[in-house]
Amino acid sequence: MKTARIVDAFSCIGLCQGGVCPGVGKTSFGIDSGDLNIRRGDRPGDRNLRLVLNVLKRGLARLLKNGKNQKIIATHSPDIVSAFDPELIVAVRDGGKVVQPTAQILNNDQRAMLRWWGRNKLEPLTARRVIAVEGAADRVILERVAELTGRDLDRFGISVVEAEGAGDMGAIWRLFGNQGFNIPLSLLIDRDAVDNTSKSIGLQECDFSEHSIWISEKDLEEEYTKALDAGSLWTALQNSNTFSKNELNNIKYADANGLPTKTDIAAFLRSKSKYKIQGAIVVANSLDETTASKITSIMNLLSDIENA
Repeated sequence: MKTARIVDAFSCIGLCQGGVCPGVGKTSFGIDSGDLNIRRGDRPGDRNLRLVLNVLKRGLARLLKNGKNQKIIATHSPDIVSAFDPELIVAVRDGGKVVQPTAQILNNDQRAMLRWWGRNKLEPLTARRVIAVEGAADRVILERVAELTGRDLDRFGISVVEAEGAGDMGAIWRLFGNQGFNIPLSLLIDRDAVDNTSKSIGLQECDFSEHSIWISEKDLEEEYTKALDAGSLWTALQNSNTFSKNELNNIKYADANGLPTKTDIAAFLRSKSKYKIQGAIVVANSLDETTASKITSIMNLLSDIENA
């Protein structure tokens, strides 16, 4: 039977001196615990040192993970958490409640989809609720609408997870659902993702709202361009430093006056991932409380969370 050893990953790194880490054996780590007290970023070399510490933490995690003994690692380090598969992680919630996903909760395809796991790391595991969106552009708009309509996502304890497209939603649903970390979850998806999401999570569209799954019609680009005045949005795009003139020349005009309609602008912004993010930044700065309140899918999602 394997023996279990509790290792505090932060302390272990801080105590590694002379190439030996207590409880682990000879390693390549040799840093002084005083270095871990750095909090300021205005001294030369501080940023590089923090990067080195992060690399050392990830290296330590791999060392502990691949060792022959079973080890229990107590840590708040995102770099260490992200080195392990989700089902090897135990999260301790308020009141001491312990939650761990069931074994083999994700298949190989789903594991491959969760590339963002190493990016978001610890934050979703400590959240009161997770909101999964299809990408960075959706996150920008969601957070801006929440801000303008008086919903403080941090106060609600909400972590926003950016998937790499709607295809990740099934894996996210399993990871944070009842057999996973059991965290209340909301999804924001585009209309074209409905069928795939329905199949991957095993719910019909008619049941989506009961499970806090909200659909942007046709997509978020369509919704926020409808919420804004076409002329004002076009002017904002032209006056921003986000788009070059050459990029804006790619907009196809349907209007006889040579000005893009809302539909034209939405089609342009969704045509490239780069444009989606750039457009979201411009739109976020153009919204006010009134126009933000017209973005239906996000308002439905936020109201559902607020009333939960």
